[in-house]
Amino acid sequence: MALNKSAKTTCSSTSNVSLNKLLNHIKTIGGRVMGSAYSRTALRTRIHALIYNQGLPSIFLTLNPADIHSPVALYFAGAKLDLDNIQIEQLMTTYKRAEIIASHPVAIAKFFHLLITNILDTMIVGGVLGPIKAYFGTVENQGRGSLHLHLLIWLDHDFKPSDLKEKIQNGDFREKLKAYLEDIIKEDLDEFKGKRTFENSDILGVYVTPSRLSRDDIYSALKTIDLSGLEQDTCNFGNIRSTPMKQQSSSSISFATPSPKRYSETTLYAQPNYATNASRNESKIIPACLPTPNPSSPNFASRFRADIVQLVESNNIHKHSDTCYKYWNSNRGDKKTCRMRMPRKLVSNSTIDPATGNICMRRSDPWINNFNEYLIAACRSNMDIKFIWSGSDAKALVYYITDYVTKTSLSFHDTFSLVQKSITSVQNLWNQTNNESAIEKSRKLVLRCYNMLASQQELSGVQVASYLMNWDDHYTTHRFQGLFLIQTERFLQTQLNETRVQQKSEIAAHDVIKSDIYDDETMGNDNNDEENFQIHSAEHDKKYVLVNTRIDYQYRSDNLNRMCLYDFVSIFYKKKMNTTDLKYLSKTAGSMEEKITQKGRPPNERFLFPKQHPQVTTYLMMKYSEHHVPVLYGPQIPR
Repeated sequence: MALNKSAKTTCSSTSNVSLNKLLNHIKTIGGRVMGSAYSRTALRTRIHALIYNQGLPSIFLTLNPADIHSPVALYFAGAKLDLDNIQIEQLMTTYKRAEIIASHPVAIAKFFHLLITNILDTMIVGGVLGPIKAYFGTVENQGRGSLHLHLLIWLDHDFKPSDLKEKIQNGDFREKLKAYLEDIIKEDLDEFKGKRTFENSDILGVYVTPSRLSRDDIYSALKTIDLSGLEQDTCNFGNIRSTPMKQQSSSSISFATPSPKRYSETTLYAQPNYATNASRNESKIIPACLPTPNPSSPNFASRFRADIVQLVESNNIHKHSDTCYKYWNSNRGDKKTCRMRMPRKLVSNSTIDPATGNICMRRSDPWINNFNEYLIAACRSNMDIKFIWSGSDAKALVYYITDYVTKTSLSFHDTFSLVQKSITSVQNLWNQTNNESAIEKSRKLVLRCYNMLASQQELSGVQVASYLMNWDDHYTTHRFQGLFLIQTERFLQTQLNETRVQQKSEIAAHDVIKSDIYDDETMGNDNNDEENFQIHSAEHDKKYVLVNTRIDYQYRSDNLNRMCLYDFVSIFYKKKMNTTDLKYLSKTAGSMEEKITQKGRPPNERFLFPKQHPQVTTYLMMKYSEHHVPVLYGPQIPR
């Protein structure tokens, strides 16, 4: 829907050199301020760099942890809880929990950071969705101030879009792809409601239940979940197993153990006592407050399925709100449709069209949002997961997603209005005091404009706390290194101009003159020959020289002559020589026997610059322990 809308929108543009230069300066300042609108733009650039490095991502995932209902979040907020021995009555009411959570933004930021890092390290990298080679997630706050994560995941395969287009014609490949997608993405609860297994000596086999479990059946499966140390009075099989209350007035959960003799192959019935307890307590229990079933506990399979049913039915079923129709305009005669595309079409069997590559997954519930059972059990709240296929549509979708996950809260026209207001304010100040230099005036103008824009940006207390605790606003598997193409391009253009001037002189000597020696773009750009440099020390800080990445690459070691600039920036970095480097270089020239007998991890490779490099005596190139992803800055690369 969003792609169709953007395709139909027509825009007109005008160019203003001074305004563009001012906005670029504001962008440069704001890009280094965590949480600013321009830092979000920098994240978008990094995502595009990762796409260029790794190819198109395969999965788009959204995780929204339930901080209000989490005992861990309450513990971080100062609630007196023993996380290994939690009692339900200690979790308080929903209103009281929300009040505590809202009053402790640092605790909630810590809860979010620890939960997300553990999910990423143990589940995403651990292979819940299959082997992966990269991920990049951006953190965003929602209306009530809590945080959630938008995550792009790259599966570990080497298929190019053309390869996938060819393989999709193979029937066996399509069946395997459908099986994989049905395993990691669920669009209904049939798998969790269709079969129930009871691991008991008196009950063997699988019992088929109706397509929709009753709440009594769900509580039956949840009956033995360890509610964090509550003492249980275990009686003979068939009697009621209940959780005694510490106080007569406090709330608790009572579970009944159904008798095996009451079950048939088609229907499961709960005992009357259990049904009474379940109906009395169902309104008091929020599934997100319950602990995740322990895999080592008995009857884990049935407990886990029941837990997933509870979580999905309470958190992941769509309900229409004003957000669904925020782009709907009745004045234009638009059809009022939910932008989440709910309710969705029911599909009996998953299909993949080999002609178009369109994937249509099986779905028996029109209102359930996509989920993965293991991830939703970990975050215990609502989530979303989508598979990104290949082709031109997938490329457009990926760029839409990257814009969405890095969206800013300040609209484009508001930005211009605020900049205009700042310029007017500064001009009035200049009229009163006109004794400042042009550089100082420019500095104050850029700073005033940025502060005006930043003052209109909303940040939640949890976001601010997260930044103060030095927790990044994104999570990724890779590190990034900037590659400023503009300096290399200008150097090459300068060399090309000098060559053309020389050619022109030679041609003029033979009385042959051509009018197209120079490019029109080159002639019209007064700053085309200006290359950017950095001032670094040379010869043990006795003098300073101008250097940049282009010079480092141009005068690299002979051993790296066959390496392109992109790989050079990705694999190597420049560092100042020290005693360790000199020791490594001396050993490099040593015998092979010394290298074989060396213990421990081998040191990173180092390469000296040739004598033409201005820092040949003080700096060298050292190999990264892990390759970095070059982020391309500068003009758009011609296709």
